[in-house]
Amino acid sequence: MKENNILKDALEIVEKRGKDYGDAHENMAHTAEIVNAAFATDFDAGDIALIMVLVKVSRELYKPKSDNLKDIAGYAWVKSQCETNAYN
Repeated sequence: MKENNILKDALEIVEKRGKDYGDAHENMAHTAEIVNAAFATDFDAGDIALIMVLVKVSRELYKPKSDNLKDIAGYAWVKSQCETNAYN
């Protein structure tokens, strides 16, 4: 039976996305700049990561899938790294 390790899988996904799209913190910060300009808000990178968690929660409530849970864990990790300025 295959081990189900959501946290390990989530970190692997974050790492892979980093190779595909660049640093997650920088991406969240850039997204915050776009959202702030479009909607006159004051979000930061951590806020965008939290919003992405909420998007994944919404998807999970609609149609439960392990990928949603992995993404929730990954975005939660990115949020924590943004908040502690420990993102590498």
